[in-house]
Amino acid sequence: MKKNIFKCLAYCLTAAVALTFGACSSDEHYDVTGNPDNLIYLHLSGDNTRSYKVIHTPVSHLGAFDAKFPVKILRAADSPTTVSVVMDNSLVEQYNAANGTSYAAVPNGVVNVTNSVAHIQANSFASGDSISISVPESALPQLTEEGYIIPFRISEVQGSGKISEERGVAYIIINTIETLLNADATEPLGTMIGTDVMSTWTATNSSGGNANIANMLQESSRQTWAIDTYVVDMKEVRNVSSVGIQSYYGQYGYMPDHLELWLSKDGNDWTYIGYVADGGDMLSYRNYGYLVMYNGFPARYLKMSVAGVYNNYPIQAFRVWVE
Repeated sequence: MKKNIFKCLAYCLTAAVALTFGACSSDEHYDVTGNPDNLIYLHLSGDNTRSYKVIHTPVSHLGAFDAKFPVKILRAADSPTTVSVVMDNSLVEQYNAANGTSYAAVPNGVVNVTNSVAHIQANSFASGDSISISVPESALPQLTEEGYIIPFRISEVQGSGKISEERGVAYIIINTIETLLNADATEPLGTMIGTDVMSTWTATNSSGGNANIANMLQESSRQTWAIDTYVVDMKEVRNVSSVGIQSYYGQYGYMPDHLELWLSKDGNDWTYIGYVADGGDMLSYRNYGYLVMYNGFPARYLKMSVAGVYNNYPIQAFRVWVE
């Protein structure tokens, strides 16, 4: 009886081992660590992408970049190795389908491939030089879609190694934004207009009441004025770069939480600059809530809507910065 049991166990063990080896032998995909081939690959990030932001404003285009990345090899190269990389827009549709995105291919002439060949020295794990591509400032106006993708793939290897199927392609992603507001600013942009100049300006408000309206242009921090929509005539065209407001109790953290701005050269045709809010895009700096732009915008007239101040505390200060 015992012999039969041991014999049964032996058969079961033999079958399990056979199944295990059979499964291993049927797996012909080795594009992972432990691959018998010495793979040449690109590494920009975990998903092999690198993202850049292009910002369009009415006065400028920001976000020119020069992207550089080395070529790597799984194990130290046996001999000097040259790796060539090409931009391949045929991969855009494939990437979108796999990732549920809708990136566009960059227009012709936007991308400069300043270096498409990298060199890995013998006994090295990465190239000493880098693949380099750039998008110059002069090309930024052509990027009008919300997002673009630039696929790159390894096209040729001369020397050690074999192109990785999984990591032989990398992607540069460009996201575009249209705005004048700089949410990353840490302080107002430009030079503050003094209250001696501001006192020569004039202002009107949408409610029609003129009580305390002149106080917004005065130097004293105790000359309060009300929540409203105002039009300020600065008497000449200036390159406005920042606007700040402060509530009566701003020093205690009771900041204005709504500032909406329009600018105009003639008081008739207005350019909407944007809306900022405390806790959102509004920059808090020295007890002011600021709207900060990327560049100066030429205007004589400033239309400003102020609302949502804590507990309806009045406004006590208004300032303008110019470039």
